[in-house]
Amino acid sequence: ADMMPTTTIYEKMLKSIKAKGLKITQAKPMEFELGSCKVELFTPKNDYDDLNNYSTLVKITDGENSFLITGDCETTEEKDILSQGYDVSAKVLKAGHHGSSTSSGVGFLNKVMPRYAVISCGKGNKYGHPHEETVTRLKKYASHLYVTADVGTIVFSSDGEGLSVSAEKGEK
Repeated sequence: ADMMPTTTIYEKMLKSIKAKGLKITQAKPMEFELGSCKVELFTPKNDYDDLNNYSTLVKITDGENSFLITGDCETTEEKDILSQGYDVSAKVLKAGHHGSSTSSGVGFLNKVMPRYAVISCGKGNKYGHPHEETVTRLKKYASHLYVTADVGTIVFSSDGEGLSVSAEKGEK
């Protein structure tokens, strides 16, 4: 199977990277400091037929606050990531694959144990995201659930101790 994304946005990004003389480095498991934050990258070890399951998971820790960003990761990759023993626990979870029923499985959520969850999806999208069963599952874990289709852009601010969140509707 061809594992190269072909969206227009992705192609524009590649052209922009080339025009700036930059290069792309394939993600691999690593950890580094970014300002006062620790950033960890988690990648799958197995081969998959679905490009979504090659998503790089990013965990950002700022003192007492942690954020897990999962891309389009589905339950198949979630199991792969968990089998590698990565610490995926996080206060804030960006739910996988736009809130699809194929993501944010119970086993994964039991390890993340998020207090806040965000589903990023467009209003009235053709996939029906977020799927109701995923919303229900996330609400069992996260006391605060935000869906961008409903509330707009979600911004979390951390000072290493406190955490605040705001939502902002975009201009149409």
